[in-house]
Amino acid sequence: VRVKFRTPSSSKGAGAEFEGRYNWINLKDKQKLERAIVDLHPKSINQQNAEPSDYSYGERGTPSYFLEGLKALPPGKLVDIGALVNLQIQAMQAQILKNLQNRSGPLTEAESFQLSYLQPVTRLQAFTLKLGNATIGIIRIPDYHPASIQTVLAEILWSRMVVQSLEQNTDGLIIDQNTNGGGYVYEAVEMMRLFASKELKSVTTDYKLSRRLLIDTMGQIKESSDAESATRDAANLPAIVQGMPNSSEFGPPETRRKNFSDIYLAGLNFEDIQKKLDDKVEWSGAIPDMKTTLERTAGEMGRILPQNTPVYSGPIVILNDSRSASGGDFVPKILQSNKRAIVIGSTSAGLGGPVIFNQPSLPGSEMEMRCTAGECVASDGNHIEQIGVVPNVVREIKASDLLDGFRLYTNTMLGAALSYFGGSTPAEIQNAISGKIEFRDPALGTRWQAALDEIKGYQTKELAAQQLPAARRRVENGKNYSQMMANLKAQLTGMPGPATQTALLPIPEELMRDDAILRSLREKNAVINRLEQMLTLPAYRSGTSRKLVQTTLASIRSTDGLEIQFQGGCQAIFEVGGAN
Repeated sequence: VRVKFRTPSSSKGAGAEFEGRYNWINLKDKQKLERAIVDLHPKSINQQNAEPSDYSYGERGTPSYFLEGLKALPPGKLVDIGALVNLQIQAMQAQILKNLQNRSGPLTEAESFQLSYLQPVTRLQAFTLKLGNATIGIIRIPDYHPASIQTVLAEILWSRMVVQSLEQNTDGLIIDQNTNGGGYVYEAVEMMRLFASKELKSVTTDYKLSRRLLIDTMGQIKESSDAESATRDAANLPAIVQGMPNSSEFGPPETRRKNFSDIYLAGLNFEDIQKKLDDKVEWSGAIPDMKTTLERTAGEMGRILPQNTPVYSGPIVILNDSRSASGGDFVPKILQSNKRAIVIGSTSAGLGGPVIFNQPSLPGSEMEMRCTAGECVASDGNHIEQIGVVPNVVREIKASDLLDGFRLYTNTMLGAALSYFGGSTPAEIQNAISGKIEFRDPALGTRWQAALDEIKGYQTKELAAQQLPAARRRVENGKNYSQMMANLKAQLTGMPGPATQTALLPIPEELMRDDAILRSLREKNAVINRLEQMLTLPAYRSGTSRKLVQTTLASIRSTDGLEIQFQGGCQAIFEVGGAN
């Protein structure tokens, strides 16, 4: 079948349409035919067309564009906390094995399982970054779907240790979960517990009841047993591992504890579903979901309790985008609705319900299909399905971000985070970003605001000078520009690189308008080189035009030692190019 989609309409017009081929077949027939068909279609259409070196912006699995922008920072600015934690984990593993060698007998099942997740983690990343007087923590979470349950547990243990370090050494935390496609509910909930300085209200889910759901739930009951957790030798385990699951919670069916209610219906049992279906009831009604507690009362919110290890108590900024979905919707939504974090970016995809059923597709399909089995509502009363997480501060990725290696985007996110950590409200941060200031850092005090006022003051004078005769206008603009740059040098000296780089200083509008090359440049050295070239052109060999270029060049050269950028570059190109 051909499946057609349309993106939502907006004030800009009707949504775009696209379609893809979906080979839909009965599961029993699929099992018979799959081996024969796989020879004809060894890979999906998308996989056949993709090159390994392709970088698809926003595609799951591609590098974080926030981390891409951080690569522009000077060497040594980022401290890789994740790598340091991996060294600690390897030392813990070695010590446990050494202790076990001093006793007789094989490893217990619990010890073997715990050692299986005492492994270094590379899929998640964690850093600290010093900016001015503040230290920012950064955690990158690409999704909540690692390759195995042991890897899930390894990542939770790793995250516990990272959070302990960040709690002691940072003023605030950025959680980068752009393009996060979700994954295991267990990992998402356990991650949120690390940031729950107090109890979090989660969601309710209204499940769509069906015989298929009944059969799957019954199968879970048959697989489960009432086995209790195996005891562990606490003397041989580091304190950080205490409370981590063992094999009786995530092992094979014959040893796994009964947990089907948490997986499927968060408290509704088999008899409840059967009775509702017999009474021709189509929906379960709102029940607690995504929780760490046992409440079952209809309409009551699920609750997430803090970890039994130290949690992160500082302010949190979550970076999110339209390609984040499912767990990538739920984690920022729950933390946001509990006022535990603010979200910066664009509205997420809105996959707002538990995914229980997968509809198999044959090789050769251009898509896979899954559907949600219930409607979830957050504690602020908002639905997630088809709505997503609306950010507190909107800052969408732009084409210019892609072309400059996400440098401006990353600097803007750092500045917004510093502003929030310093006490600015989301509305104040939004006003700064919307005004193309792109960076505000209250921790740097009045000097930063004075610099912004200086730029605005020059632009106001330049606008007023347009009424003057050409020669007088150039003299006046040159004088005002020289004064602005002298004042900015005093105000920006000593500020960290990201602050000065994102001030985006102006160049006299007359020079920008008359020279297409100059208005395409952003880097200081490139601007200086072009101004020197302009002095060799006939139009600037004499008169007030030459004087304006000379004054501008001298003023920029006087900022030697400051990492500054100018209001040219990609932004100017796209403004000239319009919609194209």
